[in-house]
Amino acid sequence: MFCFVRVHQHKPVASSAASCPTPTVDLLEWCQEVTVGYRGVMVTNLTTSWRNGLAFCAVIHHFHPELMYDGFLHCVFVPVEID
Repeated sequence: MFCFVRVHQHKPVASSAASCPTPTVDLLEWCQEVTVGYRGVMVTNLTTSWRNGLAFCAVIHHFHPELMYDGFLHCVFVPVEID
């Protein structure tokens, strides 16, 4: 069983209640941060972005690259350097 826990730091926002992040927004932002740099992976929402499995594989690879089969990684996606 895996447990991925990370404290998400929010940027200061206006004090309006409408602009307060929700757990869904927090999760989406976390997923976007973890998967940035993986070619072919673009998390824009929490439903359709996960259908082909690439975002899930990117999250697993981000935290435990040893669990991903190297041949699979090179065929499907390769992490790219972000400047």
